[in-house]
Amino acid sequence: MVKARHKPPSRIRYEQAHPVIAIRVNAELYHKLKELKEIGDKSFADLLKEALGIQKKTVGRAYSRGHERGHAEGLAEKQVISLGNCSRCKKPLRWDLSLKEDVELLTEAINQAHYIHSDCKKNQTPSTHQTSLNNHRH
Repeated sequence: MVKARHKPPSRIRYEQAHPVIAIRVNAELYHKLKELKEIGDKSFADLLKEALGIQKKTVGRAYSRGHERGHAEGLAEKQVISLGNCSRCKKPLRWDLSLKEDVELLTEAINQAHYIHSDCKKNQTPSTHQTSLNNHRH
């Protein structure tokens, strides 16, 4: 006779608090459930809780993750940089260097701020008060 494997008391308590439910479904329903699970990044338990009204739908989490992923892909495809913050809402400003308007705005802002090259700063007299871009070289 084979001896039963020893289970720690914590495992026994977990199994008692979380019983297993096994059901058979047709292939079509299985694929729909699997798709919902993957799209929403949810477990089967989350889907069941939502269907029973025990848990609110977790669409927000999936939407946020998709939005972040799409934003990152958009940044990779374009020449977009995040530079500075909006003076009104304080969120990062994103500049698309493939757009003429954004390049012109950045050029105007840099010219108005009187930025100079690091090498030019070395030759600068102490009375000149200008801002330097330490790593900006031409």
